Amino acid sequence: MLSTAIKITLDLQRNVKEFLVALRLQGATMRHYMTQTNQSWHEQLVDFLDVIDDPILGYTAPAVITVLHTHLVTCAVDYRPLYLPLRVLFTAESFSLSSNIIVDTATFHLRFILDDSALYLSDKCETDTVDLKRGKTPDTHSQPLFELRCSNNVVHLHTCADSCAALVNFLQYLVSQGDLHPPPRHTSPTEIAGQKLPVRSSPSMPRGSPVSHESSSDFHKSPTLDLLQPRDGEPVVTVLSQKPIRVKDSHFSRPRGSSDLLRAPSRFPVPQSRVVLREISVVWHLYGGKDFGVSAGVRGSPSRSATSSRPQNSWRWAGGSGRQHTLLMEIQLTKVSFQHETYPVAVAGGEQPLSRQVFIVQELEVRDRLASSQINKFLYLYTSESMPRRAHSNMLTMKALQVCPESGLGGPECCLRVSLLPLRLNIDQDALFFLKDFFTNLASSVNPYLPNIVNLRAGLQGFDYEMIPSWVLFREFRFTSEVPIWLDYHGKHVVIEQGTFAGILIGLAQLNCSELKLKRLCCRHGLLGVDKVIQYAVTEWLTDIRKNQLPGILGGVGPMHSVVQLFHGVRDLFWLPIEQYRKDGRIIRGLQRGAASFGTSTASAALELSNRLVQAIQATAETVYDILSPTPPLNRYAITEGRAPSSRPRRAAQPADLREGVAKAYDTVREGVIDTAQTLCDVASRGHEQKGLPGAVGGVLRQIPPTVVRPLIVASEATSNLLGGMRNQIKPDARKEDFLKWRTEDSQE
Repeated sequence: MLSTAIKITLDLQRNVKEFLVALRLQGATMRHYMTQTNQSWHEQLVDFLDVIDDPILGYTAPAVITVLHTHLVTCAVDYRPLYLPLRVLFTAESFSLSSNIIVDTATFHLRFILDDSALYLSDKCETDTVDLKRGKTPDTHSQPLFELRCSNNVVHLHTCADSCAALVNFLQYLVSQGDLHPPPRHTSPTEIAGQKLPVRSSPSMPRGSPVSHESSSDFHKSPTLDLLQPRDGEPVVTVLSQKPIRVKDSHFSRPRGSSDLLRAPSRFPVPQSRVVLREISVVWHLYGGKDFGVSAGVRGSPSRSATSSRPQNSWRWAGGSGRQHTLLMEIQLTKVSFQHETYPVAVAGGEQPLSRQVFIVQELEVRDRLASSQINKFLYLYTSESMPRRAHSNMLTMKALQVCPESGLGGPECCLRVSLLPLRLNIDQDALFFLKDFFTNLASSVNPYLPNIVNLRAGLQGFDYEMIPSWVLFREFRFTSEVPIWLDYHGKHVVIEQGTFAGILIGLAQLNCSELKLKRLCCRHGLLGVDKVIQYAVTEWLTDIRKNQLPGILGGVGPMHSVVQLFHGVRDLFWLPIEQYRKDGRIIRGLQRGAASFGTSTASAALELSNRLVQAIQATAETVYDILSPTPPLNRYAITEGRAPSSRPRRAAQPADLREGVAKAYDTVREGVIDTAQTLCDVASRGHEQKGLPGAVGGVLRQIPPTVVRPLIVASEATSNLLGGMRNQIKPDARKEDFLKWRTEDSQE
């Protein structure tokens, strides 16, 4: 259905002509075809609405205001690439476009509102139908010639490894205008979709730092001051200047308030174009199995995290017949901001900026949703009372600047800076192997698409085309801050495919609060390609970890973390008074600090060790109970929620303090006694119904062995609640870490 409304008014007193055009389109599907420049359907629509009056000598035309409103309801765009084995469908439940265009102004605004949209990929190219339910400005301008700003609430991406690779291949094909450039004919089918990228034999070498690169306000630098170290235990005073100190007013400029990290330094030229994405949250759902191809067995039931408030649309993320919903992990990027700017190239020589990219993630989380795992959050930001999160801090910041060398020879050179906040990793062995297999399959299925260089010259402008078969040269790479990482690892089973020793180590290793650090990096000798940058960073970090950080990692093996904390408390009891006395002579203050550290560290470590022992006793008693029980035991979660106990393993929430620990211990004992009595009554009742009095007596006698073990289980669980409450009251950070790490009744998914 297509309805139009056109309103034209003319006001001679105000000397204004107003054109109001409203378009409404509902329930339509459009086929999209790639065309040459200035021949596409959207460009023809713009030309149709762009009415220009013929000039009249001696007559000054009035100002023209064009207001355009376009509203699409339940529409779709169908695209079928010519040289890519995919079908693409983009749907939109609601799409609105509004504009206010005034002639002879420097800028005009377009506003797009897209609601409830989705992009679908299908490899069923042989079938006819696919069932899814299965402007011009003066030269002295101060704004970019083209600027695009986008924002959104949240974007959900549901993929297996093969469908994600298909999406990447499609985006490469779309950007390269693949329909207009037929691939060359090769005998090898693997060369049709793409070809290997040859590396230049003689890349241009770096020449110092880039265009003074980015200012200190743009890249967060962390200057350090090297002090002279104390000698023989005596304090040493460093004299920085022999002259009298003179205080100069307004030496440091006043802060301008909250700074915009996307904004370029003031010395940079006005960009020619700018694309801005602000505060978009992305949730990537990683599934096992395959979306395309033959089904891999019976599909499992969707996990609880895949539920939605709109169950009628659940088919949207059902995926292909081979998608395994029980194998699921989620990567969430919260409030992602991105900006890409290109700068005009001046005629004069010298080093000039070509483009600049900024990528900011306020928060990054990886959530474990595997049915075989008890972990809740695989990776997240680490915070504690001693290391709180700074206000307005971003978890990940990446800034890249492409510059033209002073000589003008060779392609652009990139300067890259990366900063990262502290991390906490809770690694389950199954989750680790799932991520490894997923991204290995993804990398092997992505094919770089490079059309003919002649066609690419005709379609692109403003680039150095001699660099398009070659890699990007990173003149400078900096990892600006040291990143501490706290690591927990839970091995489950031996994997002989990784080698005998490595397989045993991976399967039996248990790490608790192992500490390691990613040191700062600064490379100025040039790196050719992104893979070389990653290889350089990983090599430097692994070398530093092997040489300097093995004690911190081994300190988390088994119960060693608690033992180390116990020794740290004893050390602080004697060392902190000495350190305080050397600092300022306050021996009493040092004794207070030492006693406080000793009490907290030793108490929390002792409670942790005791709790681990009690939990081991409880696990052993539960195993004995299962062996002695005449009938298969039923988990209370399986009874109330109607699923197998192993499908979604859960833990009880940790008590917040000692008071809550005592209350939970009392409830555990009371429920244990009631459950035991109820079990005996039920067994006697069922036996009496079947065989009378002998059946009732026999049922009670068969239930006596597990009933004898039951008090040990109840006592162990109650003691664990009591010890956990005492530990969490002494160390509140421990309860928060357990809440984020384990799936519990109260943890949110």
